[in-house]
Amino acid sequence: MAAHFHSISPLLPQHLTQGQQCLFLSASMAVQLRQQGVFALWPNEPPAEDFIATLASVFTRVETHIIRFYNPFQDNEATASVYVAVK
Repeated sequence: MAAHFHSISPLLPQHLTQGQQCLFLSASMAVQLRQQGVFALWPNEPPAEDFIATLASVFTRVETHIIRFYNPFQDNEATASVYVAVK
């Protein structure tokens, strides 16, 4: 069975991951996914508990990961969050 993924730019405005906009975004993505479909988001901010709670209200499984990587533009280690939600 082929996997289908939706992704959102890491430049997603922060206001879209809060409040009613967050719930609308999460619910909209969930409706578009097949059963066992995956929603992923990788913002530059640390994991946000309110966003995790919103995802959990719409998806059956939610995970967050902090990714550390070398940023050659800043010549140091950088971090980003990755949210993964399964319908």
